[in-house]
Amino acid sequence: MPRRHKWELGAVAALAVATAVAGWAVARHAPAGMIGRYWNNAEWRGQPATQATGTVPSIGDFHNGLADASTNVGSADWSGYLLVESSGTHRFDLLSDDGGWLDVDGSTVVDNGGAHGAQQATGSVSLQAGIHRLRVRYFQGGGDAALRITWTRPGGPTRRLEYFDVAPTSGAAQLRLRLGRFGRLLSVALPVLWGLLFLYIPVRLVGWLTWREVTRQVPRVEDRRPLKLVLAVGVALMVWGIGFGLGQGWPPDELGPGEVRRAFLSGFSNGWHEKYPLMHFAVLSIPLSAFEIAGRLAILPFDSPVSDAAQVALARLVSLLAGVGCLVVVFLCTAELTGARRAVAGSVALLLTPLFLYYSKTANLDVPSLFWFGWAMLGFVRIIRYNRLADYLLLGTGAAAAVATKDQHYANLALLPIAVLLINALMQPSPTWSGRLGRALVDSKLWMGAAAAVGASAVLHNMIFNFSGFVAHVEELVGYGPILPLVPATVAGYYELTRRTGELFALGMGWAWFGAALFGVAVASVRKDRRCWLWLLFVPLSFHLAYTWATRNVHDRYLYGGVFVLTIFAGASLADLVEAGRRTRPARLLAGALTAYSLLYAVSINVMMTRDARYEARQWVHRHARNGTKVGLLGAGEYMPVIEPPALPIRVYADVEGLARVKPELLVVNARYAKRYEARPEGRALLAGLDDGSLGYREVFRYRAPIPAWALLQYAAPFSGTRESILTNLDKVNPEMVIYQRAGH
Repeated sequence: MPRRHKWELGAVAALAVATAVAGWAVARHAPAGMIGRYWNNAEWRGQPATQATGTVPSIGDFHNGLADASTNVGSADWSGYLLVESSGTHRFDLLSDDGGWLDVDGSTVVDNGGAHGAQQATGSVSLQAGIHRLRVRYFQGGGDAALRITWTRPGGPTRRLEYFDVAPTSGAAQLRLRLGRFGRLLSVALPVLWGLLFLYIPVRLVGWLTWREVTRQVPRVEDRRPLKLVLAVGVALMVWGIGFGLGQGWPPDELGPGEVRRAFLSGFSNGWHEKYPLMHFAVLSIPLSAFEIAGRLAILPFDSPVSDAAQVALARLVSLLAGVGCLVVVFLCTAELTGARRAVAGSVALLLTPLFLYYSKTANLDVPSLFWFGWAMLGFVRIIRYNRLADYLLLGTGAAAAVATKDQHYANLALLPIAVLLINALMQPSPTWSGRLGRALVDSKLWMGAAAAVGASAVLHNMIFNFSGFVAHVEELVGYGPILPLVPATVAGYYELTRRTGELFALGMGWAWFGAALFGVAVASVRKDRRCWLWLLFVPLSFHLAYTWATRNVHDRYLYGGVFVLTIFAGASLADLVEAGRRTRPARLLAGALTAYSLLYAVSINVMMTRDARYEARQWVHRHARNGTKVGLLGAGEYMPVIEPPALPIRVYADVEGLARVKPELLVVNARYAKRYEARPEGRALLAGLDDGSLGYREVFRYRAPIPAWALLQYAAPFSGTRESILTNLDKVNPEMVIYQRAGH
């Protein structure tokens, strides 16, 4: 074993031992949280149905503690010790629906009992620095549920009562009080480090196998150096903006920690299913299971805001690692077609697209599924060149993994069996076409590749132990069919879908790379040595027929398979220009212009993510809200900033009656998303009443973060309009935010 590998393994082993010992010590001597007891009735009647250590008074823990949370009826009693760091008057605010009480050292400080409907009560108490007994009781008789406790220390800000503010025993409380900030940091750091350690072996194994392919295919070190440079730049561009809306749910369709937890607690069996297939749930359960362990040891609760943000960050890290893998796999595909010295151009073309830079830093399935799809494409490219059994097996297993990560990839692969059969037939020695086709049909490589795809699909979807769940998953997908069509089933409708598809390729890749890709296709059609590349166009053609036309729906991130293929052609065009640039200056200038344009176009999404207007809207609310100020979030809270204490966030339904019922002092509106409400008369009336002031509100804040002029993506149609596009989610970054204030406040 090389010496550097020994050092690496030694460091990993030492970290594993150290964090295991630290975790045992925290769990044994300094657990956090309170002891929660839960009843499935609203009167604390009888023995508790469940009991848990390491919880805090919150509506999430209340629902988790109920034996039957579906009824939303129950009661809870939390007991423990409060950690007080400074003497003085401490204020507590308790929001509840229905009743809630907070006692300190046996005396009731806040009484918010009895009334149905969310309301907030306040109480103050003088406390000496040290530990104090804390008890919180809450009951819910059904309907809407709410429970939130905020704590204002002497001279300090108002914030939620956190997991680290309490301990279940006096001994644990004394030790945590002495540990102070270090103890809080350790409680978060331990599950994060465990998650990284759990990722180490699979990431190291996949990385080793991937790089082994690179060294086999590109044996010269000097030919691999450009790839290493692109990977270094790629990591920097993917990390830039990775904290976008962390813990606030701004990227649509991110795979959440709660969904992953439900999956692995079910063992991916017993009928479990989601709208997404199994594989990425299993991948994310590797690092996120560390937080389940931390929750059971009372180190950090699984579903606390801090834990949720840390888990989303780890899930995004997995996407980033998959993005690095995508750059390597497209390099391998391009090396097979254009040679090792020109291969890095394909990686450059994929990296410098806003679609790739956005989804490689979110917890969506798109880039992880593209990584597996890339391996399928590598197998397909090698079938075109060599027609070996190993290539068929790679295509079959890669295709199965891609579909098991994201279902839409079936459409990218639907026509590939036909292409593979024809390619195989062309390589048969028979003098007649019918003879070649007959030999291809009985070729064992073809059938073994198909068997690999079927077998891998059965394993990756867990069909053997969860066939009912797989069937339910497919039925759920089929159920979306009636709501997918965007155009009528007419010639004009199909033409419109085709036109939109072209526009989305240009949007997701940028006109520079899209034009270079089309030029690369044209060159391949006239050059005999590149004509075999045209087989790759079966991928976008297959998706267009098997998904876009079949469902009459199209979205930019569904076109990732086609983007992967077109970046290979774009990379070939760039490599041709670079090679020609050694002889002619215009070619060199054009290559530089294409790359520079694409760089500015792609990193625009990073700029938008880091400057998003919701950050400023959140700060504005926190500067102007007082304790208990009701801040309405219009709609179901989608794509909104998280409003923290002392403000009191409340959801406002998108109609005049909903606004009148809640009467928030401030109303936060995502102007672009709110356009959805204009589809209903009550929504139109609400938005019109806000604009003209007839509902008693006036506009006090309107903001969309300014973007530098060089950020070229901002000039694309989805970003220049006032409505959100149904064809992309990129325009959900940096929406215009508006805040209204109720008259007299």
